[in-house]
Amino acid sequence: MTKYCSLSFFKIDPKWRWMSDLAKDESSKEVQNVINNANTNYKTYSTLGLQSNSEFLLCMMTNSLEEIQTTISKLYFTVFGKYIIPTDIYTSIISNSIESQSTTNLKEQKKYMAICIIIKKSRWNNLDEGKKQSCIQTCFNIIKKNKEVICKYSKSINSCQADAILTLESDNIINLQDIMNKLNHIISEYANINSMICIQKNIQKLIISLG
Repeated sequence: MTKYCSLSFFKIDPKWRWMSDLAKDESSKEVQNVINNANTNYKTYSTLGLQSNSEFLLCMMTNSLEEIQTTISKLYFTVFGKYIIPTDIYTSIISNSIESQSTTNLKEQKKYMAICIIIKKSRWNNLDEGKKQSCIQTCFNIIKKNKEVICKYSKSINSCQADAILTLESDNIINLQDIMNKLNHIISEYANINSMICIQKNIQKLIISLG
C-alpha cells in the first residue's frame, strides 16, 4: 500500500501572542483533539528560533493525499488555525525500494529530527542505474551503522521543490550532524542537500511555547 508523508511548516501570526493564556490553553486542547482523531499518524516539531521562515512543523504519514488535506482543513477551522500561516510544504511517497528498508513508524519518539531536502544535479541523471544504486546504498550504509537513528526516505511529489526527502531521527544531535556531513560529502557532486534541524514537542506544549 502506498504511504504518503507530508511535512507542513507554519509561522504564527503575531496577533496570537496577545490572546489570553486561558484561550491559548483551550485552543491547544482543541488542536490536540483534531489531530488525534485524524486518520493519520503524526508528530509535531518546534523550529522556533531554528528557522527564519517557520516556527513549527506538522509531520503526517497516511495512506491517501485526501487525508492530508482533510486534516489540514480541520486544523484551519480551529481557533489556533486562524493564526497560522503555511511557509513550506513537502509531500512525498515513502519509498519501498531496497535502499530504504528502515523503520517508518511515526509513533517512535526521538528528540531531534534532521530533514534533508535533496535536489538532484544534472550529473545525477547522467549516471547509469548501477552507479545510482551504489551511491544510494553507500549513503544508507552510513546511516545503518548508527542503530539508534530512524531513517525515512521518500520521493517528492512536489518535483519543483525537491526530488527526494530524507529524515533522520535521533536523541543525539551530534549523531545527526555527523551523518549529514558524511552524506553531503558523498553526494554533493550529484545533488544539493538543504538540511534543517527541528525538536520534537507535544502539540499542546508547542502551541503554548509560541508566546
